[in-house]
Order: sequence, then C-alpha cells, then structure tokens
Amino acid sequence: VQAAMIGVRHLTVVDADNVERSNLTRLTLPFTAVGSNKAAILQNFINRSTWRSRLDTFDVRVYNHTIQTATGLGNPDVIIDTTDSIEAQQFTYDLAERLHALYIRVGYDGGWHVTVSSRRSPPWELEQQQGYRVPAWVGGAQFAATLAITKMCHMPRLECSFDIREVLQSRHDPLLELNDEAYMQAP
Repeated sequence: VQAAMIGVRHLTVVDADNVERSNLTRLTLPFTAVGSNKAAILQNFINRSTWRSRLDTFDVRVYNHTIQTATGLGNPDVIIDTTDSIEAQQFTYDLAERLHALYIRVGYDGGWHVTVSSRRSPPWELEQQQGYRVPAWVGGAQFAATLAITKMCHMPRLECSFDIREVLQSRHDPLLELNDEAYMQAP
C-alpha cells in the first residue's frame, strides 16, 4: 500500500495465501475479507483508491519454481519479499538475482524485531523454522514497510535488523514528556 501511496505506477503481488483472522491485527481489512485471497483484496483496495498505481496479482506459491513463467513477472526493478518461509526467501533472492532486480527482504517477528535486508537468508536459518505462527501487531508491520520503502526509494544500501523498543528508548527525550495533568487533557 505504501508503494502505491508514493506513486509507484506498476506493482505485482504474488501471494496464494488467504486472509486469516490473525491477519486483521496488522491489515486494515473488514472481517468479511477473512477467507479471501490476500493479493486480490489488496488489488481491489488499491484499484479503488485515488492512487495512480496498477496492481497485478498472481495466486501462486512463491517457492514454486515456475513462478517467473507462470506469473509473467517480466523484468521488475525491485522485488520486495515479505514471505515468512526461509526457503521461499532464498528462492525469491535467487529469482531477483536472475532478473537483475533489487531484492529487499522485509520481516518482523510479530512483535518488536524488524529486518530489512538485500542479503540472502542464511541456510542455517532453515533449521530453526518449523511451521511457526506469530501473533502480530500493526506497529511492527508498518515500521518494517516504511523501512522497505525508504530502502527502495532513498537508501538502497540500507541493511538493518533491530528491536524497535531499543531504538525508541535510545531516542526518548524526557523533556518532551507530558505531566499527568497535561496527559489527561491531550486529545
């Protein structure tokens, strides 16, 4: 959504997953979207907006090795990978390399840790992943998305992996805090 908002004209989303109830904590979707394909819901949302983006969607699994021919990806400039499978991330990295596209892997642990990187996921991470599910909140997802767009548009060499709380606490300025009375009057 942020890519469409900043004016990216053509977007392609590859996702075979359906919206689950647990997704509603980080996606601005109505409850009626549960069970629908995520890419199709996003396409409908963006196409009904006032943004000038065109969104193509493909309902295929990322780790399917026929993805390039099945989806007609063509020659993208950037591939943003938000998959939660290390195997899919490694495949997507290899695909981006073959297509000479900037690869941006964006992830967060459902809580406070975010990662934005153009590096290939290390093979040792495959051992740690055994079909996990993470409850997630919108703040981490939005923070990670903002960093990905920043990398794509302004800082292509940006590589970061950190805990959001640590960054916020290190930048906290006690002089800007509201006292209890002012806090109660704040809108």
